[in-house]
Amino acid sequence: PFQNPLIFGAIGYFIFLVLFITSTDWATQKLSFKNWKTLHRLVYFGFILSVVHFSLINPAALDNLAGNLLRLLTFLVFAFELIAFVKISLRDKKLLPIAVGIFIILFALALFWLAFF
Repeated sequence: PFQNPLIFGAIGYFIFLVLFITSTDWATQKLSFKNWKTLHRLVYFGFILSVVHFSLINPAALDNLAGNLLRLLTFLVFAFELIAFVKISLRDKKLLPIAVGIFIILFALALFWLAFF
């Protein structure tokens, strides 16, 4: 199932749909700013899923300089987001977010391996 690009596209679409629905002032007020911001950080995962989706649909299109830059950018976006996540979790001394972060890192590495190698 991890070779099927529709799975990644559908998950990414759902993430972007939720972000679209909650991108109003009304949603910000109802969710509170902290919860709204946490929810909207899913955009990084939506971006990664979109790139994985595209790379599985048309891998030959990424075998050039632009494709390699896109892969590098995707990896850097994900890496910096996870670094910030772990840094905030360590500052707040919460162990559950660190465990979740480690799980996300391992899951993302598996996705990158399946999509790009």
